[in-house]
Amino acid sequence: MGDFYQEHEIQLTFSTPYHPQGNSITERLHRTLKSVFASLSKCQPAKLPEFLTQCHQVLNAAVHEITREQPYYLMFNCHAHRFIGTTLPQVNDEIDISFNLDVARQTSKENSGESKCGEKKDQSVDIGDLVWVKKEQINPSKERKL
Repeated sequence: MGDFYQEHEIQLTFSTPYHPQGNSITERLHRTLKSVFASLSKCQPAKLPEFLTQCHQVLNAAVHEITREQPYYLMFNCHAHRFIGTTLPQVNDEIDISFNLDVARQTSKENSGESKCGEKKDQSVDIGDLVWVKKEQINPSKERKL
């Protein structure tokens, strides 16, 4: 099984259950689903199973920020059905799925590198520049944790 992972450039990561910092992408997805279900259940709680299917379809059809492809497209080599009013490009059946996966993998590597580089900001300040200073109010009655 390890050869398969290396061949397809899959990196296994393990995390502890109920620990959001261990798998932030999944936890973010769950947080989104919880807020959607909370708002939908106020209006029509009996239709919650139907909403689950719709949310599942929407998430699979959404374009991922890093790969810039739909998860459905990467899995099945065709675009997922979209809601009325939205269009997607036609997929050529002659395209090899492994080529698409290689391109998506390469794009995700490039985009993840760009996002890491984008986080670094130039924080140089010259004499005379106006800067915001955070003035922290400390309540002496409460102890601060280290």
